[in-house]
Amino acid sequence: MSYFEYRPLTPHKARIRLIDVLPETHHQSVESPLDQHHGDRALSESSNPVSCTLSHVSLEAAPAYTALSYNWGDTAQRVGILVNGATIMVTLNLEAALRHLRLQDKPLTLWVDFLCIDQSDEVEKSEQLEQMRQIYVQALSVVAWLGPAESNSDAALHWIQQYGRRSLDLGIGTKPELRLQYLLEALEETGKGLVDARLRKFAEDLKKDLSPTSLENADIINALSRLFTRPYWSRVWVIQELSSASRLIFMSTDPRDKVFALLGIARDSEALGLHPDYRKSCREVYSNLARTLIQNGYVEVLSLCEFPKQVDGLPSWVHDW
Repeated sequence: MSYFEYRPLTPHKARIRLIDVLPETHHQSVESPLDQHHGDRALSESSNPVSCTLSHVSLEAAPAYTALSYNWGDTAQRVGILVNGATIMVTLNLEAALRHLRLQDKPLTLWVDFLCIDQSDEVEKSEQLEQMRQIYVQALSVVAWLGPAESNSDAALHWIQQYGRRSLDLGIGTKPELRLQYLLEALEETGKGLVDARLRKFAEDLKKDLSPTSLENADIINALSRLFTRPYWSRVWVIQELSSASRLIFMSTDPRDKVFALLGIARDSEALGLHPDYRKSCREVYSNLARTLIQNGYVEVLSLCEFPKQVDGLPSWVHDW
């Protein structure tokens, strides 16, 4: 069994990797060293593994692609997929996402961080992260993989789609007076309240559906609660990935990511000289951020400092993110 080896990207040339997930009808066997621990499930899947090809492209002239937003899952448990005919071990959650998304009869072009960035190359990771926002902006769409269907998640997604469509039609969130919190508060006001009949109906329906005393809607409330407590939402990267998406479809283990993930959407990160650099330790990243912010007048960051700190060696004036 041969393992996949990355070919370096041309540095500082806005180069990225894309994968083509081959269709389900493409069959090629793969042996996984984890098969002996996974029993029949892994053995049956190994007869029809996820298979991809990987290529280098210019971000400025990239073909149409979809970016995947997902939670890595347990990095200690992995399964083999094929990339350019060689095996690469990926997390079970990523393998499940690729298996679910692959098409029946044609390749699907994706950008997936785990596969499209050489995770063993700290310099490359830092350079690719500086392009992360543009990668998601330029994507034809962003697929948010929340994990396999369970705990009535299909009903929760249907409910979100229904209210999302109504919100879009009504322009919810496009103006201060159309913020959801304002609408719900206005609904409670006596005398004033909501004048627009459609907005009132929307607020009334939403309040009724999500009322903790509603036995009729207990199942959907429970399904929504379980959906939004999935590990996917704990990732700080989700902020950049979803806010950068031009079209979003719903289907961080490194503490430094809590800083790096936000640099791509911070308007002043370039002016402040803040760039992702995985060669620096967590202590260095957090300390450099605090020092830069304080030197540029953002002294309120000092109010975030608390004790004890989980990152060893952090100065007292540095917040433990």
